[in-house]
Amino acid sequence: MVSTTTTHHTAIQQVMADYVVGANGDLELLQSVFHPNALINGRPIAALYRIVERRGSTNATHRTELIDVHGNVANVKLIIEGWHGTSFVEFFHLVRTEEGWQITSKSGDTLTE
Repeated sequence: MVSTTTTHHTAIQQVMADYVVGANGDLELLQSVFHPNALINGRPIAALYRIVERRGSTNATHRTELIDVHGNVANVKLIIEGWHGTSFVEFFHLVRTEEGWQITSKSGDTLTE
């Protein structure tokens, strides 16, 4: 039997994979992973949609650094590499809704090593 934690982690990993595909230029998929009231760096998520629409397609990759689940909430840390030539560290908060896991907030900055 698969544990509930494993099931949640798998579902969250899929949301994050869909986020990256969406951020690479699939605006409809990108919008599907965010809660309607989601925020990006404290602003309405529509700001991200405009950036992706304006920038167009790219081929960024990602790696998951952290998934921390507690009941119906979760935190995720992603490293995004090669989004239009820039890499980012991004932090997400998610909630589990009737529709499944959705991103409620995203904060991030360029990655400097």
